[in-house]
Amino acid sequence: MRLLFIAVTAVFFFQSCGTNNNEAVQGDSKLNQQANSVKTQEKNNSHKQWEHWKDSLVNSSEKLLSVSNFIKKHKETYDTIPFTFETKGRRYFIVASQIYQDGEGKKWFKKMGIVNDSNKLLLPIEFEKIYNPGNILPNTLEVEHNGKIGLIALSGKIILANEYDLIYPGFGQYLACFKQGLKYGVLAADSTVKYVPEVNLKGFVDSLYGSHSGGNWNYDVKKEIPFQETFSMLEDIEFGSGTFFPSKFLVTLGLVDTVIEYVTVDDFTYLGETDHKITIASQERIPQKSFLLIIADFFRASSDARGEMEQSKIMTSISDEGAISNYSFSNVQDWNLCQDSLVFKRINDSLFEFKSSSWGESGYEYLAGTFQSYVKYSYVQLASSGEISELKSNKTFPFTSIINLDSSYFLGCWRKHITPHDSGFTLIKYDHLTLEDLDYMRNEIFADHGYKFQSEKWQTTFQKKNWYKGKYDNVDAALNEIEKANIKFILDYKKRMIESNNGKIKVDSLRWGAAG
Repeated sequence: MRLLFIAVTAVFFFQSCGTNNNEAVQGDSKLNQQANSVKTQEKNNSHKQWEHWKDSLVNSSEKLLSVSNFIKKHKETYDTIPFTFETKGRRYFIVASQIYQDGEGKKWFKKMGIVNDSNKLLLPIEFEKIYNPGNILPNTLEVEHNGKIGLIALSGKIILANEYDLIYPGFGQYLACFKQGLKYGVLAADSTVKYVPEVNLKGFVDSLYGSHSGGNWNYDVKKEIPFQETFSMLEDIEFGSGTFFPSKFLVTLGLVDTVIEYVTVDDFTYLGETDHKITIASQERIPQKSFLLIIADFFRASSDARGEMEQSKIMTSISDEGAISNYSFSNVQDWNLCQDSLVFKRINDSLFEFKSSSWGESGYEYLAGTFQSYVKYSYVQLASSGEISELKSNKTFPFTSIINLDSSYFLGCWRKHITPHDSGFTLIKYDHLTLEDLDYMRNEIFADHGYKFQSEKWQTTFQKKNWYKGKYDNVDAALNEIEKANIKFILDYKKRMIESNNGKIKVDSLRWGAAG
């Protein structure tokens, strides 16, 4: 288990007097030997305890015993039996062949099928992916073969053959909907397949996507049926984990990852519950445009001793011809000291702002060292075609070239490294940019246009940036109107800070470290 400690900076000195160096070395050696012996014994005892615990779990749990017995009986039949799941009182097993390792060393497989607890083959071992049951219709699974999606009942009955690019939950009187090339269609209540006439396509697309802003496309991992990892059940208790393969249409729309691992299941909750949620926040047809815009919220909480959480805001556009464009911005709230929520702001019809507290280096190395945590801004442009693209920037403060500033952009959670120590760092933490930060922000505008600084301090500062090319003695003509206004605003604000409080802000000193 990983631990975290945060404390006010304190330094303690210990000094040993009157000890012979040789005696000290010999004493240290003996202590090390004793410590290693104790660690080895503890490891052996821990292993014995685990083996005893594992045996008692398997022998005392009907569920674990049934899984264990099935694998023991049929492990020679299949290359691997990676997953099991239970629904309506019946247990099923994912069986697979052709095991291989991906780029991260994780074992995977090329073909999957399903058998029930009597080893009756329900789905032949010929599918590249089997999605978790019930996402489209109760008691059915999406299956993928040669890049095409089908829908099959748990009994093995084919509902929709593997012919479609995407399958969606139904709406109104339809059991399900699908996309095939540029065509859309429905699975009617009488199980017949019907295609939507081209003249009705726009209205159908609006209904298909619009009807789900009320919740039909919302996704909550706790309400789903997990593919519980058989290895985790029988060999590794740390996570008691399940795996989810969300519906392909959710993945294609950029709303969720292809696979969600380490989902807490059963009673394995001592590291906390796992939670993954997608909520469709809004859906709208952009006036005079031939595309829909979907805004979704994603939340993830991992079963972790540090309690890691992630928020994401996802934008997805879908044209009437089916072209999809999306963008996702995430804010990780883990065990750091900055817990600012993700803020999503619509500047105008085509410009969107994302703001969060970001963990890690920003590349700003001026004065007190690099930012260990900082307020991160990103901007997204929505084109008339529906294409979504991020406005790229090298700057730590990208907003200075995009929007007219107000004082809110100087507020947030900022932390910088001061000095390293054996167990972490000493940090300073503040919630308002300093005078020196404002100077950096203003000069960053000039640096971005290639200004060659006369000041040795600022020339040295920006020469550390791989994007900086100091070429010009004057870049005034290159500045846009927003940049000119922001340079004046920063200078005026800095003057008011000096006049009101001599430019001082509250700064906290912290000792930070993390083990594990």
